[in-house]
Amino acid sequence: RVDRDGFAFFDEPRVSLDGLLLSLNVLEHALLRGDVGHSSPSVSSLDRQTAAVVASLHEDLWDGEPVDPRAHFLLNCASRSCPSLQPRALRGVDFDAVADGATSAFLSDAERGAGPEGISLLFEWFAGDFEGAGFSEPSEFIVGYRDLADVDTSRFLPYDWSLNRLERP
Repeated sequence: RVDRDGFAFFDEPRVSLDGLLLSLNVLEHALLRGDVGHSSPSVSSLDRQTAAVVASLHEDLWDGEPVDPRAHFLLNCASRSCPSLQPRALRGVDFDAVADGATSAFLSDAERGAGPEGISLLFEWFAGDFEGAGFSEPSEFIVGYRDLADVDTSRFLPYDWSLNRLERP
């Protein structure tokens, strides 16, 4: 399970970026999302200088625009309820096409994304990212990727933290 030991795996510094050794939580929450106040241990313990570098990288990434919520459908934490891992590295030139495809695929999955039993908890956990991009309700975002006729947006699907299975093309 990826939630083992309080998700400690995500707080271990393991990624070298711009001369810094960062954790996956710092990459996701502080750099990608701009949430330098996130409660995960590796984010909350950033020293002032590292936090400033990460904040600068965040600004460079989004060029002053709000976080694109489709990024949540490109991230993969290896749990069964996570969006699928993309088969290739993401490049800026491909971002829109890949983000739209990943978002559509995830939201079309009734067991993980959106369906009669509810919607992904990603919409609750990262509500601020969706709101920051102009979507006051999950349905406003979801309708851009699938019909809402068979989607219950009033409740959230349970999140399965067990490891996903390897599927090869």
